[in-house]
Amino acid sequence: LQEDVRDSDNMGVSVSSMILPIFNDVDSITQPGIAVIGADSSTGLWEYIVIQNINSSNSSQFSISPNATWTPFPSVVATEYALLLRAAGEFVRIRFIPAQDFNGETSISFVAWDGSDLYPSGQILSLSNSDPITGAYSGMYAEFFIDVAPVNDAPILQTIPPSTLTIQEDEVTSFGISVVQLVSRVTDVDNENGFGLVVVMNDNSNGTWEYTTTGGLTWYQIDSTTPSNALLISSSTHEGYRIRFVPDLNFNGERELSYLAWDQTSGGVPDTYTDTLTADPVTSPFSSEIATLILTVESVNDSPYFDGENSLNLIIEDMINFGTAVSDIVADSFRDIDYGYQVGIAVTGVDSRYGKWEWRCEESQNWQEFIGDIVFGIRTPFYPIPLRATLLSADCTIRFIPDSNFNTEKHYYTGLPRPPSDVPYITILAWDVTVGLSGTYGVDTTYHNSSNTNEFSFFASTATVDVMSVNDPPLVQISQQGIAYSTVFREDGGAVPIVEPPQMFITDIDQDRLESVEVVLERVYDSGYENISLSLNAGVVVSGNYVYVNTSVNETERLVFSVGESNGVFKFVLSNPSPQERGSVAAYQTVIRTLVYTNYNPEPTNSTRYIRFYVNDGEEVNNYAVTTVYIELIVENIPVLNLGISQITFGEDFIESLSIVSQDLTLTDIDHNEYFYIIAANIFFDQPPESHLEYISITTPSAACNNNTVLSPNTSRSITCNTSLLTATYDLTQGRITVSGAASLDVYRDTLRTVVYTNRIREPTDIERFITFEVFDTNNLKSNPVSVKITIELRNDQPPVFTAGGVYRYIEQQPTNAYPLVIGDNVTYTDADSG
Repeated sequence: LQEDVRDSDNMGVSVSSMILPIFNDVDSITQPGIAVIGADSSTGLWEYIVIQNINSSNSSQFSISPNATWTPFPSVVATEYALLLRAAGEFVRIRFIPAQDFNGETSISFVAWDGSDLYPSGQILSLSNSDPITGAYSGMYAEFFIDVAPVNDAPILQTIPPSTLTIQEDEVTSFGISVVQLVSRVTDVDNENGFGLVVVMNDNSNGTWEYTTTGGLTWYQIDSTTPSNALLISSSTHEGYRIRFVPDLNFNGERELSYLAWDQTSGGVPDTYTDTLTADPVTSPFSSEIATLILTVESVNDSPYFDGENSLNLIIEDMINFGTAVSDIVADSFRDIDYGYQVGIAVTGVDSRYGKWEWRCEESQNWQEFIGDIVFGIRTPFYPIPLRATLLSADCTIRFIPDSNFNTEKHYYTGLPRPPSDVPYITILAWDVTVGLSGTYGVDTTYHNSSNTNEFSFFASTATVDVMSVNDPPLVQISQQGIAYSTVFREDGGAVPIVEPPQMFITDIDQDRLESVEVVLERVYDSGYENISLSLNAGVVVSGNYVYVNTSVNETERLVFSVGESNGVFKFVLSNPSPQERGSVAAYQTVIRTLVYTNYNPEPTNSTRYIRFYVNDGEEVNNYAVTTVYIELIVENIPVLNLGISQITFGEDFIESLSIVSQDLTLTDIDHNEYFYIIAANIFFDQPPESHLEYISITTPSAACNNNTVLSPNTSRSITCNTSLLTATYDLTQGRITVSGAASLDVYRDTLRTVVYTNRIREPTDIERFITFEVFDTNNLKSNPVSVKITIELRNDQPPVFTAGGVYRYIEQQPTNAYPLVIGDNVTYTDADSG
């Protein structure tokens, strides 16, 4: 029997083959057997089987079902506990199952049994009382020996914990691990020395597994292996047999190699490939356990790098920009093979030819200009260099502030295209943010010796910014103060310039030609009287609607002009004769310097005029320059008074006051009396009134003034008319009312309309009265005096009165009597009616 035989291969031996060659009985025995009285169970297990279902009587075809059940011998087998087994051909059998790895000899002891007592196989019976002469059991015993032949035992490989090996990323010269170390946990009952291994699986993704038998002098690649195509690698007690993994560039992570222990008794030749699946698992030269070598490629920092162009967002000439995030600047070019890398840059130089560069890392932070470093309070170097760089992480922002009027498309003024070399740029290194702090300056980016594991890229790149050109509007200066100029036009005076000629300039940074200039009087107050016109100066000639301007010694330019008033606006328009004949800035400037404002109205409206200049370069209009024209009025005309009535009749005994003026009374002054007021008015009799019962007075109707009281003689009263405070007095002796106080024409007009005549004399004379009106303006110019005639209409309303009285004496024949005697000298005849 072979060591470690499989149960399925161990069919044992039939009792018949054990007993029949040595059995002898004089009696006729139908079925002999044995009684087992001893068994050596120290090295294995004894079993028997009684097969009831016979498959075939032909022993050559005999087989035992794999499902057949074997019965172990009792734990004690002796004379007192004999095991009876009949000899029934091949169908009662005994077998020995050796303990694992046992080889050698074992046996059982038995006596012959004639079966006469009819016990079945498997019966346990004591033979102590058996008669050695007549009993069913022999008096002598026999021994049956089994020789367990040795076979190779598969080695046993301890797999937990797995073997591990760690190398660094990009380490291509690793010395690996020795095979001796990988098989140091192998046991083998055969006690062979010098184990090897067989590689049954190796992951060659992201690298290559290799082995050496020369201590690293020569390495051999391990192709992809499987259990059916496994690589045999020998070993020795020294370290010359080794296995390693050579990772691909920049790979980090884990890779595994699986192997079986190999006892080198068979299976193949070292350094060749074999099929491990065909070997018997018990006697195989390979372990059934699969061990794993876990190799870890530790990550190391790999230098970042750029593989494309970097640029900031497009900005616009002369416009504020909010910069570009670092992450956007390098979005298409920043590379770093490290997992979870961060994006940053080190600014090692700035191009400051056409502006300045700034950065910030928070929106609340002020913009910082790029500098090299601060040493003892001094900025040095002035701008970043590789030894003094500024570190910025992905969330920081960079912006370029171009000089005024700079763009990358064309030169201002000349309009010629700019070369690519004029594009502003910064010089940068890729920074992976593993070392250093964002927002720090003065950082040395050159200290690291390795070009592969530095936090900065080995090669520098640039980040550029394009500045889109925009048309700059022409600039206009009309005075020394800039875009504002003021002048005064005096009533009845001459034209005034609307610019300050020596200080009037037109400039355009983009070009030296203009499209047009419109000079607009934004509101015409005196239509038909006021305008803007040319005043011819040296170098300017007008012919029809053309203006010829000498802009240099040998050059005369032509412009066309037009003037006109429409919708309350007056325009002077200066433009080019044709698109091909564009006037220069100098030509337009020369003509505009000659423009004047004129107002022919005798009494111009006293409102401020605004003249705006619209300078058009063909793309944009500048309309910021404004000239202010103030109107200075003068007082030169007398007030004009018209009473609206020249004569009235006042009836005797008319008890009411009589208005002596018409409500159509007018008071005018072509001077601007909204600015120049009336200062006084006189109303008076041309002859003193007959008595105090005849007078003139002012009433104050509620429509105009605040007092209805008649102004009494020899009184003074304040009168408020149309919010103006006037003082009125009456001179009884002269019959004169004097009104004083600065007020408008309307106030005095309304006041004069209230003048009334009163005559309470019972029998007034019928002499015509004349009452005269006159007013004075603030320049003491007196109006035309205007009088109204008052005719008194008398009434015959009193009876005549005849009186006679006195005593007269007449003495008869007295010679002394007067003769004739006058008796009428006391007679009176009167009539109270005038006349």
